[in-house]
Amino acid sequence: MSISTSTSHRASSASDKAAKQPISVKKIWTNLKHAAVEHHKSVNAAYGMYYSQGRYIPN
Repeated sequence: MSISTSTSHRASSASDKAAKQPISVKKIWTNLKHAAVEHHKSVNAAYGMYYSQGRYIPN
């Protein structure tokens, strides 16, 4: 019985902590854009390496 009590206490503690932290939409959007740019760069580099038989040199 004490295991379920401590587990639910930890879960509610974690959700309380997450609820208290403010969410910056601008920061989330910036991080999302950065991740998208990095993804596209890596896809373009992989495409170049595959279709140029290793002669592709990224910018």
